[in-house]
Amino acid sequence: YDITNPSVRKEIHPNKLRLTYPQDYDITIHDDGVGGPSADMPKGWGDQLPVTHVDIKIPSEHWLEGRQYAAEYQIFLVQNRESQRGAPAVSVLIDLHPENKRNEKLQALLNQFQAGWNADMADCENYVRQSRRVLESFASFVEDEEEDAFQQNRDKLRRKAQWASTDSWDPWDEDIIRSRYFFGYEGSITEPPCTQFISWRVMELPALISKEQLMQMKSILFNHVDGHCRPTSNHHDGSVARPLQPFNLSILHTSTVTVHN
Repeated sequence: YDITNPSVRKEIHPNKLRLTYPQDYDITIHDDGVGGPSADMPKGWGDQLPVTHVDIKIPSEHWLEGRQYAAEYQIFLVQNRESQRGAPAVSVLIDLHPENKRNEKLQALLNQFQAGWNADMADCENYVRQSRRVLESFASFVEDEEEDAFQQNRDKLRRKAQWASTDSWDPWDEDIIRSRYFFGYEGSITEPPCTQFISWRVMELPALISKEQLMQMKSILFNHVDGHCRPTSNHHDGSVARPLQPFNLSILHTSTVTVHN
């Protein structure tokens, strides 16, 4: 699926940016012909496991060697065997590039979220204008012309939500997944009810972004408003990440992962 496809949802949640893939393709145990991105995860779960969604959290929820990173990119998959419990998730820490270079692949995804942010802001501005007109209880011919111009601009912002490129977007792109080695452990989802059923794979190398891209991520997530101008973010002190949890003697292992598109 191309991320410009309307069936691939780009959502600004209170605590994350989420890209959701439709699960309308056959995911039988021995079927490698899934319709979206997938990965071969060793655990007897089946063959190619489809990606369900990709989340971006700010800052990182995982720490590596005592360090928290600027953000985290999490890929969640669904396993094919209904009789088995659990699901794999691949985590990529996000760090600032030492030369402040932009990550073009991640920028393509940010453009999609930015378009949604712009469209919601346009709806907010329209809501404010309509509310003022109701309070003032009149509308002149000139105001009608201004309203038409405003609506045209709002429609233009919404059309920008369609990414110009016709190329498919790969969540496993080498500019994001920079190594095949990871640290693995059995853990939980990072949001309530924090159920223990995730097999985490934390990639050893972070994805690199520019300072401007980090600021854009923060602006999209922390400054988002809905169509009625209500702030949606639940961040606190610039963070939506779950606090660091005790490791509780969990087994940590290292290995490699193979992905397919």
